[in-house]
Amino acid sequence: MAAQVVLLASGAEVDRFRQMGADDPQSLFGVEVTTFPRWIEGLWARYGDGRAIVGRVQRRMLLTRLVRERREAVLADGLACARQRGATSGSAEDDAASGGRLADAAAIGDPPSGDIAWSPGFVRFADRVLQVAAGLPALEDLVARGGASASGSDWPDNQGLIVDLLRQYAAELRGAGLVEGGEAAQWLAVNAPCAFPAGLRVRHAGGTPLTWHEQAFFERLPHVRLQVDPLQGADVLAPVRAGVRLSFAFPAGAYARPALLAQTIERLAPDHDVVVACADPVGLFEALAPGLQRPCFAQGARPYRRTSFGGALIALHEAIAKPGLSDAERLVLLCDVLRSPFAGLSQKAARSVEQQVRGDRLTRFDDVLAEVRAASELFSQLEEVATQPGADVLLGVFEDRARRMTGRGGHWVADELAAIAATRQTCYAAYQGACTVEDCIGTLREATVSVARSAGEGLTAPTVRIMGRTAAACLPPSAVHTVIACGFEQASLPLGGADDAVTLFLERCGLTSPDDPLAAQRRMVQGLEAAARCNLVVERLLRDESADEAYPAAVFEELVDAYRDDPTNVDELRNEHRLPACLDQRAFDRGEDLLVENECRGPRLEAVALANSCEREPDDPLHAAAVSQLRAVGRLDGGLIPSPSALEAYVECPRKWLITRGFRTDGLDEGFGPAERGTFAHRVLELLYSRLAERGVPRIVPAGVDEAASLLREAAAEVEAEQAALKPGSRLAARTLFERKEVHGLVESMVRHLPDEAALLPRFRPLHLEYQISRESPVSYAGGLLAGRIDRIDVDDQGNAVVIDYKSSVSDEHSVGFWRAHQTGKVQALVYARAVERALGLNVVGSLYVRAVKAAGPVVAGALDPRFAGPADLPGSKADAVMCDMEGPLSFRGLVDEVEQRVAYALECLRAGDVAPRPSWSGVCASCPLSSCPRREN
Repeated sequence: MAAQVVLLASGAEVDRFRQMGADDPQSLFGVEVTTFPRWIEGLWARYGDGRAIVGRVQRRMLLTRLVRERREAVLADGLACARQRGATSGSAEDDAASGGRLADAAAIGDPPSGDIAWSPGFVRFADRVLQVAAGLPALEDLVARGGASASGSDWPDNQGLIVDLLRQYAAELRGAGLVEGGEAAQWLAVNAPCAFPAGLRVRHAGGTPLTWHEQAFFERLPHVRLQVDPLQGADVLAPVRAGVRLSFAFPAGAYARPALLAQTIERLAPDHDVVVACADPVGLFEALAPGLQRPCFAQGARPYRRTSFGGALIALHEAIAKPGLSDAERLVLLCDVLRSPFAGLSQKAARSVEQQVRGDRLTRFDDVLAEVRAASELFSQLEEVATQPGADVLLGVFEDRARRMTGRGGHWVADELAAIAATRQTCYAAYQGACTVEDCIGTLREATVSVARSAGEGLTAPTVRIMGRTAAACLPPSAVHTVIACGFEQASLPLGGADDAVTLFLERCGLTSPDDPLAAQRRMVQGLEAAARCNLVVERLLRDESADEAYPAAVFEELVDAYRDDPTNVDELRNEHRLPACLDQRAFDRGEDLLVENECRGPRLEAVALANSCEREPDDPLHAAAVSQLRAVGRLDGGLIPSPSALEAYVECPRKWLITRGFRTDGLDEGFGPAERGTFAHRVLELLYSRLAERGVPRIVPAGVDEAASLLREAAAEVEAEQAALKPGSRLAARTLFERKEVHGLVESMVRHLPDEAALLPRFRPLHLEYQISRESPVSYAGGLLAGRIDRIDVDDQGNAVVIDYKSSVSDEHSVGFWRAHQTGKVQALVYARAVERALGLNVVGSLYVRAVKAAGPVVAGALDPRFAGPADLPGSKADAVMCDMEGPLSFRGLVDEVEQRVAYALECLRAGDVAPRPSWSGVCASCPLSSCPRREN
């Protein structure tokens, strides 16, 4: 039968059908070759009732608006009920608590607990239902019945709500003069007989089953002569045809994929064109193209939010308009926007704002927003587009800016123009559907834009084309020398369907899927094989991103089974690749271990990369570069004045010192962690002991703990009040209620520690608090100079002193017992002991690390001369680990001397630029950020 209309499943199949008929132009003369939706659109334009067929964006926008309105209605009802309950209960506290929870829920856009969440998932669900079933009698009857099933039973709550949403959507569609394509097809079949003359010959080609819309349509037109090509994919896969060689590629994981594909291309088709079929063509292009010395092209889709314009627009809208965000969260989003080329700020200005925001936790969002508005007119225009529904007239400004930024490459410009065009289309759909900016952003957040990539255009080598698997399966027969089909894992090619929520919903409507997922995958494999002229390579990952085994897809196993003598004989697959012997020799593999080194590159890792290459040999250029940089910042010259904490870091491991102290790899953010809590606690304790001294109380005693607790709380309140005025980096700046509760908890933990403080060294009293050895007046130490701040110096009546260093926690590494076992340990307090002797002339008899808060574990650690205090003077400590020997190298005096000698040697090495990895003990590595260090001990 010579068909007048040929229907295919996709535009790619239409193109292939036309190319295959190009050799005989007469065969397609007068024949319309198209897809079913396109055919209906053409017929509707001529014979329809005047309504327009709704577009994909219009449908998504309308659904987004309806779901948002329902969510807002649920929240409003919940708030009203809470107020009514409070008014009748007579309990102001209950009313405040209930209303507060609902208000918080409203602020973050979620309904209160117990109600159905009108989330974006409802939009996606309804959109999928309408795509495949709009206009079908089964769905139309269900909506007309108000959600009651054919048997009269009730639907689950969420599916009943979907039915209500579909009914409201249908009413909105009619009011807007729009119609779904599926509904238009059924209307034409009933009301436009002139569009389908008797004897009209229609061929459904391609071997795919009729869709629900096609089935219902042709059932209404029995006079149309329909020819359906034999269904493909129903039978299991057979061996590939003669002349095509089947091979396999097994990358150990995603990191190994690009290199293995490049090797496979050069091995099998060095002088021929190649097609790579995969799930993410653009992503694979970006990983693969740099390793190919030949032209490479890719076509695919990219999420709108991953374009520069799309990401900036969404982030700016959320920063300004999303309810429930803190200033800190809004500022993070704003900083992301400022780095965009569409914000109108230079990179230097954007970094300056980010440094200001990250370095000061108390920065106000409104203040920064006002500054940026004043600095950039383009930013103000972007803000209008992000917050005002009619501001899409400004999109031309951003199109002009994108076109001028040719230095970023033609692909970047094309991507941004596509994103701006998608924004304009969405804004127009919003105008048509009376939608808000929130609806626009919600739709764009789920949108994609078509993009293309190319590389090596000037090269004369054969091309590599990367495309989607479905598109590659629609290439003409023998169109390309080698086809590489990627991603044959279960996760990439799932069968699914049975537990899919939309499938279950449609089955309750009486609609059973016309196609089988496995059959569709078989057709895809058959299409890829047909497109290959000489080689078909099937690739699958052996492990997923979690390093767990990646299981093969069903079609992969079917293809392998086609070459087995006995598919039930597992012994056939007892080899590394689990392939029969005839295929195992055609398998290529690659491990991830070959690719991990130097894969991570970024601004914060440059210091780590440099340090990891610094060796002791003076002729090593990278070593010289590190030394030169450290000298440039004054850390390796004769005038070096280190602090005891810096010396401790170098003695523990020179390479760790280089990373943490030399290159300053700390982040830009003002923190709210242990260091800041320690600064706060130091200041509170300093005030506490100062207030006690003013009252004539030399120290805390057991009988005075209550008085000390009262003074500590007063001091803490005073210190907390002054935090906002302090310089960032030297304060504990609480921004949220949760953080303020943390500060309160810290203070109460310090109060609970006071009984231990009262029992500590009862014959000593705090004499020097936060004692400063300045850089202007350093002390001599270990052949050099030393500066620093000592938390506390306790002195007895005979002039004997104990140096005390506050810690949030102490461990065995801080005590002399660790020195006994390992001949090394923490040195900071021991360095301070000698420094205090030389600065103040005191006889230092101990150096202790004291935990300033109440917590599990030891309270005191360190080293103490047993002639001046005993175990009873050290509450909450392992006394044997703290007490030094009376004489010898592990006496307190011997330990202080030993540490000074070690530091003297360390300073010589430091001045010589020795930054080699040399951990003193395994615990040093635990807190080192250099995870790839060859000397790392775990």
